[in-house]
Amino acid sequence: MPRTAELLSAAAGRPVTHRDVTVEEAVAGLEGFERDLSALTLERVCAGGFAEVTDTVERVTGRPARTLRSFLCDSGPALRRGGRRG
Repeated sequence: MPRTAELLSAAAGRPVTHRDVTVEEAVAGLEGFERDLSALTLERVCAGGFAEVTDTVERVTGRPARTLRSFLCDSGPALRRGGRRG
């Protein structure tokens, strides 16, 4: 997560910080299915459950997966505009 914040900061042209929080803190205020799914996802992220590179993106979209860095390089202009188009 700290590396992700670094990459986001570079792409957005403004500071993005990472703050360690517990899963319980992260899902505070959520209820029911949304809370359960968010907690499960965060637990899997923290455990490295999504680190493995697979061919799923390419099979679903017909295009190879990209790194976060590559995605943010392409998305940087929109991020620097605050998401506004044009």
